[in-house]
Amino acid sequence: MGRRKPTESEGAVLENLASIQQALNPEANIQQYSELLVSELTAQELQIRFPARTAAACYLIACRLREIPIRVTRIADTSAATKSEILTEMQRVSDALDLGIPNDDPTVILEEACEDLSLSADIEVRAQQIAQLGVEAGVTSGVSPYSYAAAVLYLASSAAEPDLSQADIGEQFGVSTASL
Repeated sequence: MGRRKPTESEGAVLENLASIQQALNPEANIQQYSELLVSELTAQELQIRFPARTAAACYLIACRLREIPIRVTRIADTSAATKSEILTEMQRVSDALDLGIPNDDPTVILEEACEDLSLSADIEVRAQQIAQLGVEAGVTSGVSPYSYAAAVLYLASSAAEPDLSQADIGEQFGVSTASL
């Protein structure tokens, strides 16, 4: 069976996907997962109005489904779509394809940040405990997982030597000190 020729809008989405993949260069198979989503959108005849948005949204969905933490802002930086447009399109695509998109997990984000910052195991354990308490208390609802993880790490590291500044932590997580 021969491969069908992509529609014009699908081709534009695939070009945008390749550009995002090249700029971010995470796991190579993310582009393949993204392309499968685009193919399914086309098969279900979902209208693609803005190829850059759809490409960015499919890339984000693929990362989330593969449990690869990535900030929407990183994708937006490599795309013609804004963070808000990507999130709106992600919701539209997710609804159309009936996908359950998992949010980024603050515990995974914390683990990676502690490793990147070469923090002690004690700080990481304390941060994970604080994060879990917050989840149980319901304080994470409506909060960016990156802002939440940044605030937790700031709390956990503030009693340690050397403590990290809000600016250091904000830079690590890509959040403002005001968000922290």
